[in-house]
Amino acid sequence: MKTVHKYLLENEGKDTTLKLKEGFKVLHCQRVLVDKAIYLWVEEPLPAETPSVNETFRIVKSGDPVPVLSQHVATTVDVYAPEAYHVFQVSRQIVSTGNEAPSTIAQEAKAPLYLPLRA
Repeated sequence: MKTVHKYLLENEGKDTTLKLKEGFKVLHCQRVLVDKAIYLWVEEPLPAETPSVNETFRIVKSGDPVPVLSQHVATTVDVYAPEAYHVFQVSRQIVSTGNEAPSTIAQEAKAPLYLPLRA
């Protein structure tokens, strides 16, 4: 079985780390006007024995720099302003499920952290 959870993301430019079940799937992203916040809806497996991972997400406005080692997962728009918000997955850390130590699978590259979207 699976379930869907709703997560609040930090304001643009700040990282949000979520503890998600391995095999999760981002379903939807939306800016909720009443809360003036961006939420992410994620489908996750229900079994308790499913390992968890710490996923870090960042909101980036159109035209702002994007982390080099990131992957786009969703976009939402502000219906009352000409603004789009893009959600990027910036790192992953496997959460220990036993005696093993957590290990990161995000690469530590010596490349610049950000690349501009515009030339």
